[in-house]
Amino acid sequence: MPDGFSYCILDTERFEYKILESYAFGYELDPVNAAMAAECIIQDNAILQNQFERVSLSLVSQNYTLIPDNLFSDSQKQSYLRFNKDFEKSDYAVNADKLNNLKAYNIYPVHNAISEMMSKFYDDYRIRHYTSPLMESLMYLLATGSTKSDVLINVYNGYFDIVIIQSGIIRLINTFKYVTYDDLMYYAFWVIEKLELQADALNLLISGNISIESSLYRSIRLYFKSVEFASRNDLYRYAYEFDEIPHHYFSTLLNLNACG
Repeated sequence: MPDGFSYCILDTERFEYKILESYAFGYELDPVNAAMAAECIIQDNAILQNQFERVSLSLVSQNYTLIPDNLFSDSQKQSYLRFNKDFEKSDYAVNADKLNNLKAYNIYPVHNAISEMMSKFYDDYRIRHYTSPLMESLMYLLATGSTKSDVLINVYNGYFDIVIIQSGIIRLINTFKYVTYDDLMYYAFWVIEKLELQADALNLLISGNISIESSLYRSIRLYFKSVEFASRNDLYRYAYEFDEIPHHYFSTLLNLNACG
């Protein structure tokens, strides 16, 4: 993420997560400085200097665009992305994550500094946008009847994602920066109002770094029909150390391996 670095390690023989560790930078960094900070962390961490069966990087960025798979053309990736934000083409590559459950592509820019940093340590790696496992895991839960949620709010320090679900499909996803919880509430209810929905008729699913003891949770639960926290993906096992971490924390990271 722009203000930190987290990693987890999956034992592929036992399908069990063994390690999760998170570092906070203290403030948001631009891609070049974030890559430098991540490089220092990897250099100082003997575990991360191993060669793994597969290495996946979850890239946190507000710049992404969804394109239905039947309209997608690989040659037009940059054009799709420019609908939302202009960027310096020479400094970035444009990636496209195929979202099989959503039947769409997630288009986003990757700064060259990020790719160059990863190449210093790993012979082979893949990059996915952090919203890709968020949406794919949500679509899986909806398809299997594991959730009846109408709204998903995924919270991190300084930004959050809101996803609106109607008739079992994702109608909208957007990301907002916030400073206070009042900001977050304002943007969330602004989206709901613009779509002419009533919060007290909606079921809310919460994931990310939000405590059940937080003032945000105590406030937001008053406005929705029901509120629940996301659970961990039951496709995996988790070492006992994970018992100390709330199950809805690090959900996008822990679902990254399930994202094609």
